[in-house]
Amino acid sequence: MAWTAPRTWVAGEIVSASMLNTHLRDNLLALDFSSGFVAVTAAANVTSSSTILYRRSGMAVVIVEVTTTAAIGAGGTLFTLPFGYRPVALLFADLVNTATAAVVRVHADPTGPVTTQPALASGVQLRGSFVVPL
Repeated sequence: MAWTAPRTWVAGEIVSASMLNTHLRDNLLALDFSSGFVAVTAAANVTSSSTILYRRSGMAVVIVEVTTTAAIGAGGTLFTLPFGYRPVALLFADLVNTATAAVVRVHADPTGPVTTQPALASGVQLRGSFVVPL
């Protein structure tokens, strides 16, 4: 269930069942993380074969497997964490380049983007996981 930006209610407005379902029920369901894994949408120059998230007890586990389809400059976005899975402060994590076994530092921003700190060539596959305290 996708998150919908909350409605700004107007005094004297007649509230319909549809409005309540969209802005209360559906958004509360979007915050119910007990349903399991959530797929992540990768950036335009990245394929994500299995980047998934799982949230439990005040933390989110991010399991990453991404491949670059074009070069990405330092600070380029790999994917964006959805609402409810974002860290409260900038988070540093390390993934592994599967071809070279080199560690690649990534940053998870509180606004959602997960960015690579070194530039990456096309065809680089990164794997790993990290925990996001919420």
